[in-house]
Amino acid sequence: MEQKLRLKDWIYHAEWGVFMAIVVGCFLFVHGEAVKVNDRLDTHMQQINARVDDLHKEFYQLLKEMRDDRKSHQT
Repeated sequence: MEQKLRLKDWIYHAEWGVFMAIVVGCFLFVHGEAVKVNDRLDTHMQQINARVDDLHKEFYQLLKEMRDDRKSHQT
């Protein structure tokens, strides 16, 4: 009888340990995926910012060209 109780106690401890291992494993998996998504978003944001900077420079260049054309036509 006492041996059965000890065995049940060990089974409960083992079940708790397996459950905790699964919970920690799931947390680590989700955390890893979140880090990957965050890195991808950072890369995309850098690409978007670089493209916006290029468009900004092109816009100012266009304004300069339009102003130069206007000046050349007025004289």
